[in-house]
Amino acid sequence: MGTLFIHKTKRYLRWPFKLLFLVSFVLVFWFVKPFLLPAIADFLYIPSVEKKCDLLIINGGYFISSYELNQAHIAWEKGLAKNLVVVINENHNVNLIGIDDYDQRIRDALLMMGFASEDFVFLPVHFESPYTLHVARAVTDYCVQQHYESALILCDSFHIRRTFLTYQKEFRKYDMEAFPYTYSIIITRNNWWKSSNGLRRVLEEYLKLAVYWYRGYI
Repeated sequence: MGTLFIHKTKRYLRWPFKLLFLVSFVLVFWFVKPFLLPAIADFLYIPSVEKKCDLLIINGGYFISSYELNQAHIAWEKGLAKNLVVVINENHNVNLIGIDDYDQRIRDALLMMGFASEDFVFLPVHFESPYTLHVARAVTDYCVQQHYESALILCDSFHIRRTFLTYQKEFRKYDMEAFPYTYSIIITRNNWWKSSNGLRRVLEEYLKLAVYWYRGYI
């Protein structure tokens, strides 16, 4: 009798319950989607702190976007930072977009924005993984040498949490202060799941955030 009951349960009841569960999940997700998906992006975000600091840091990399340069200029015009540090690859011939004399082009763009040559400095860094950690340590060493005490960390809204927390931990070793200064890009909290680039950006950032936390970088 027990065997017959188990057999009929497996045969006649399992798939209806699976279907009911699937339909229920889809309905629940549909109702919470307007709140859940933006909240996933919001966790990566830290609001800007508009505090006057010794310098503002552009993490740079193989490519520096116009978003970064424009936001750096806005912060500088507000008087939030007296100096600007632009992190560049120490191998000046390597950049993602294959432009010769890329560093000079960035310099020219800053000068056209109104920066004076003494307002900014390029900091060559050897790029290696994990990138953000190595850059933060290189910038921290530079700040210690220059006797800086505080810095604004410029980063887009999807990378600001991991970047800021990394700098904050490195700065605290030398009693320096780091503050987040973020900006929005085309991909936002309201559309990140609508494109492959947005999905990749968010998923990769959560994975990196987990790795940085697990390894004690933040």
